[in-house]
Amino acid sequence: MAEEESDQEAERLGEELVAIVESPPGPAGLGVAGDGNDGTGGSSCGGGVVGISSRDYCRRFCQVVEDYAGRWQVPLPQLQVLQTALSCFTSASASFPDECEHVQYVLSSLALSFFELLLFFGRDEFYEEPLKDILGSFQECQNHLRRYGNVNLELVTRIIRDGGPWEDPVLQAVLKAQPASQEIGTSGNSKSKPTFMRSKHNFIISLELY
Repeated sequence: MAEEESDQEAERLGEELVAIVESPPGPAGLGVAGDGNDGTGGSSCGGGVVGISSRDYCRRFCQVVEDYAGRWQVPLPQLQVLQTALSCFTSASASFPDECEHVQYVLSSLALSFFELLLFFGRDEFYEEPLKDILGSFQECQNHLRRYGNVNLELVTRIIRDGGPWEDPVLQAVLKAQPASQEIGTSGNSKSKPTFMRSKHNFIISLELY
């Protein structure tokens, strides 16, 4: 029953996200308060889908996704929300400019939320449905979003490809209460590591508290 309800919620979420594009607020081409006349808000990412700027789309997108994700208290339905959200965002962002701070914010938020939820699943579950399908969808979206060069999205994709967060050498060192070697700590993209390590650290603390 819960699975059926989750599927229905995902379908409604998809419809609502599509509606953002089809029913943008206000006359097409006009900015919101504080924007320039071209609807760009003075930023470098005013381009977007027809009738709505990328900034406005990203803002409304985040509001809708946060609402749907907040309706669940368990990780799998929340992951399904993020899967639907990322898929819809991938389609909508096809007309967004490559350099857009709002797109970067959304992609990083989705990636980090996705990563935190993955910590609730064991190694074996990564190769079983429905998680296997969700992870495959995430990687497919990443392929289409590669032009944005979002570090967090790329790092989560690498973690999935390597067998999940529990296979990460840094997290393994934390779990074993051993200091990570300098080689491990500086591997990959150094700018993205601290954010993910905070997520991992907070999760480990939550396990110790409950």
